[in-house]
Amino acid sequence: TATAGSIEVEARRVGERLQIRMHNSGTLDAASVDGIGLKNTRERLANLYGGAGHFELSRNDGGVLAVLELPWTAAA
Repeated sequence: TATAGSIEVEARRVGERLQIRMHNSGTLDAASVDGIGLKNTRERLANLYGGAGHFELSRNDGGVLAVLELPWTAAA
């Protein structure tokens, strides 16, 4: 049987960067870290932001933590 999980999302400005942190209570296996979806995400970040975009996925305190950082730009 499946059990309910939880997802927490936090977005904040850190200096000149936007940081989005997503934590879920699920699990992370090696196939997830090296999958085509994450490869495409990293390639898209590189195309859009060069070295200024960053994405990290890791195990963290009983779940999985994804951190996305982008350059901060103010709306016109």
